[in-house]
Formats: sequence, C-alpha cells, structure tokens
Amino acid sequence: QSSALNMYYIILFFVSSITLTQFRWRNWRLDVVWAIGYFGIASSLFPLCGIYANYIDYNPTQHPAILLFWAFKTVLSLLKQILLTGRISLFASLVVLGLCFIVTDTKLKPSTRLLWGFSHGITHIMGALACLLFVQCITEWTIYEGIVKVPEVKTLKYNAGDSGIDLGTLLYEEYTSHFSHVFDDLSPLNATNVTKQYVLGDDRATMSVSERFYTTAIKVVAMIFTWLFTEIPLLKTILSIFDLPGTIAENHSSICDILCVDDISCMLGNDLERYRYIDRGSMFSYLAAISLYFITFAIPFAGNLFGTWLALTLNIFKAQTDGGFSSLRLQHWKNFLKLHIKNNGDLEVYSIGLHRVPRHWVKDPLWGGGGGSNSVPKKDSWSFYDESCNNKESTPSWQWDSPSKWIPEKRSKKFKPEIVDFTLIKKRNCYSCGTNGQVQSANTPNIPH
Repeated sequence: QSSALNMYYIILFFVSSITLTQFRWRNWRLDVVWAIGYFGIASSLFPLCGIYANYIDYNPTQHPAILLFWAFKTVLSLLKQILLTGRISLFASLVVLGLCFIVTDTKLKPSTRLLWGFSHGITHIMGALACLLFVQCITEWTIYEGIVKVPEVKTLKYNAGDSGIDLGTLLYEEYTSHFSHVFDDLSPLNATNVTKQYVLGDDRATMSVSERFYTTAIKVVAMIFTWLFTEIPLLKTILSIFDLPGTIAENHSSICDILCVDDISCMLGNDLERYRYIDRGSMFSYLAAISLYFITFAIPFAGNLFGTWLALTLNIFKAQTDGGFSSLRLQHWKNFLKLHIKNNGDLEVYSIGLHRVPRHWVKDPLWGGGGGSNSVPKKDSWSFYDESCNNKESTPSWQWDSPSKWIPEKRSKKFKPEIVDFTLIKKRNCYSCGTNGQVQSANTPNIPH
C-alpha cells in the first residue's frame, strides 16, 4: 500500500505540472468557450472612457507597484459596477460561477467544494475585467500618443487629435505610389490589343468560337478591374475596414463624446439614457473590432488559469483526477488489473502500471514461427515482454510466453510494466452449499446424488 500510494503521488505531481504549461494547447477547442464567457463578462462595461487619464493622474511617476495597486483597485470597482448596474455582464458572471461550481469535484466536502468553486469563478471574472482594463488602456494610449488619427475629442483628457496616423490612407498611398502600375495593363484598350496579338488576325469573323469567347472574357474582366479600381474606392475602403486600431479609436472617442457630457467623468458611471443616442452601426463596429483584441488576451489567460486551478486541486485536495488526466489526453501513466484464481480458490488481484507506452510499432519478423536467418531482427528490436528472446527464432509464436504480433520500434526499460499493487482475497466458506457446491435454501433438503 505504501508503494502504491507513493506511485500515486508521483503520478499526481507529474500530471499537475503538465496542466500548468500544456492544458491550454492540448484543449484549444475550449477557446470558443473562454472567448464567449470572458467577453460576456466585460460586455456591459464597454467603453471605459477616460481610463488612461485616470491612470496617469493616479500614477504620474509610472511606478510598477503603484500600477499593480491601481489595476487591482480598478478591477474591484468594475466588479462592483457589474453588481450594481450590469445586465449581460451580471448574467454571464453568474453563469461562470455556476459552471465553476459544477466542474468542481463532488468528492470534496460541500463547504470546501462551494468555496473552492466560488474562488475559481471569481478569479475568472476578475481575469476578464483585467483583460478589459488592459485593452481599454491600450486604446486610449494609442489616441494619446498619436499612433492613430481620430477627430477632435472633447471628453478625453489626454489625446493627440488630428496629429495621429491614418493607417488606411497611409497604406493606400503606399499602394498607389509603388504597386498601382501593375494594374495599368488591365485597361479595356490594352486588354483588347493583347487579345488581338494572341489570335491570328484582327478580324473577329475569322476567329473560332473559343477565340471569340476568350476575347470577350478578357475585355469583361478588364472592364471590371478598371471600374473597381478607378470608378469606386474599393481598395481604399477595404484598407480602411481592416484598419482595426483606427476604427476602434475613432468609435471609442465618438462614443465617449456622447456618454460623457458636461465634462462629467463616466468611466464607471455611464448614464444608460445616453446610450440611446449612440448609432447602432458605430457601437456594433466598435464591439466587433475590439473583441478581436480582447479575446486575443483573454483566451490564453483563461486557459492557463484553468490549468493552474487543476494543478492546485490535484496537489492540495488530491481531487479532480479525472479532469486532470482526461484533459491532457495522455496515453502514458495507465493502469489495469489482472486477476488470478489459485487452485485453493483464493483470488489474486494485481495492479499493473505502465509509465510509458510506445508510440511507434513495427511487426515482429518472427511472428508466425520464425523464418530463417534473413528474418531474424536485431536483438534491440526483439519483444521486451519475452525474456526468452533467444528461443523465439525456432519456437512458433503461439507458444511464446508473451505472444504479440507488434513490437515497439525502439526497446526501452521505461516501457516495461510493473506491479504497482497486489491484493489477495481469501476464499470464503459457503455454509449454504451442498456437497457438490450448489447453493441450497434453508428449507431444501440435501438430495444425494
């Protein structure tokens, strides 16, 4: 029992160490769950108008310790705001708390399970708020530093206004000065000339059906390209759409101008009536654009946080073993039972453990009874289960001690199974059995045979 317990703790420590670093990439399918949950928690708090100005005023010296204290204090304020005025965020937070309680191991005491599940859920909520705080600070920092160009902002204390960079326009100007000449040959006139040079003769009457179809197709494609790139600003519009930092900053500043009127701070106390004056298109484009940056930070944070919670649960409470093992999808560290009934009726139960299992297998050349010197493999490739490998060459496979058609590609001692635990169950005397071993009731006489 002591050996089995020590092995159990060793495996537990090994698995918990893996969950700290590998849970997230082994369970990437949960990224959708993390993204929806975290964005739902933060959805009612967008935007945090004036958050960067609040930080600058609180920590003008940029001290790291003051930064951490300000971030923790602001996250608590955001959590309070969810409890007071949140709707979607409050609903998402309650769902996260409930799910964290459900996934907690039922083997724990009810009070321990409740506290541990609540701690897990509240940590996820505060993590989502921390991601929100970071993204909103970066948004207003880009406006303050002039990295993006926005219209004149009335409500943001620190902003560079029109002195920023319009990334969409800058990319379009780069295209027109260096790459637009590539499409000059796609004009209808040039395309027609190229087509005439391709065919024999300029008279369409002498062209075949396929040649006339090719000429017409080239002219239509050339006209479409000319119309798209000259008549309408297609490329410039596309570049402006994909200018996410500029879209986020412009919408953020315009929304804050509506929410924060009369120079009133609205970072944690937006007037719900003012949201009615916000254009739906601006709000939708703002949330759609900023959600891409938000989930980029939220998904790794949530996955690593859940892996850390699993590791702590495995080591501190010795629970959540099913979730810890199954989430990692490990083919190693498996166990199975082998039962043996002795001649006297006792039952022997062996717990066999596999530390590692081979990943690459090859067919045993000696399978089927051996076949001459050409089929004899190297000694390192012989089955490690059979200690009498020297006799396999002349012994049929069905007479081997451990017959197996497949053997590992590489031989290693770590692949050998070992007995982890052993239990002996004594044969029980059957007082209600007859002389032939049949069970009889108390009222049934013993019928001789």
